[in-house]
Amino acid sequence: MADGTNIEWTDATWNPITGCRVKSPGCKFCYAMKLAGTRLKHHPSREGLTVDTKNGPVWNGEARFNEAWLTQPLKWAKPRMIFVCAHADLFYEAVLDEWIDRVFAVMASSPRHIFQVLTKRPERMRDYLTRVEEEPFRETVKRFAKAMPAAPWADFDAMTFPSPNIWLGTSVEDQERADERREPMRELAEAGWLTWVSYEPALGQVDWHGWEFLRWMVSGGES
Repeated sequence: MADGTNIEWTDATWNPITGCRVKSPGCKFCYAMKLAGTRLKHHPSREGLTVDTKNGPVWNGEARFNEAWLTQPLKWAKPRMIFVCAHADLFYEAVLDEWIDRVFAVMASSPRHIFQVLTKRPERMRDYLTRVEEEPFRETVKRFAKAMPAAPWADFDAMTFPSPNIWLGTSVEDQERADERREPMRELAEAGWLTWVSYEPALGQVDWHGWEFLRWMVSGGES
């Protein structure tokens, strides 16, 4: 986690969850996976999350909740664009709904910041967020928010869903993945969420017809 980053399209990274599993070709040279198995392999947030292979470290499928980092954005006074779970996937299957609830509690109660969520699993993101119309979901998120340590910049009364400060994105690397991930993103956009896409790493040409609902896009090659 860093208040400041070399990623050009964000201002800070926030890692309340770490760990993942390879999902598609765009994961092959994942920088987070490499760091978790090399420079950060003995850090408590990364230790034991990868296995060594002849091609380098690979995620082993475990996901970890980093309680100590959960409320960090509430302590940042200056508004920021924050990349959420830069070393994980918030909607990876091993991530518990309760963890996601708590992450959303922080995001929804921090309207001064923009939170950039990025997943290769938009189907689960859509399924999870269909619950926002249900009062139990709203009450659960508010309960987690109000139970968090007091922070000067938290605004629990500002909590709304869909939240304009939570940007929901998916990663796309080629046409096959674009076709797989478009429909759940379209449904989220129609539900009122701001949606975006990261075309990184761009491993193949993509026809973006049918993605007109997007509000933002970033793109780049393999690095």
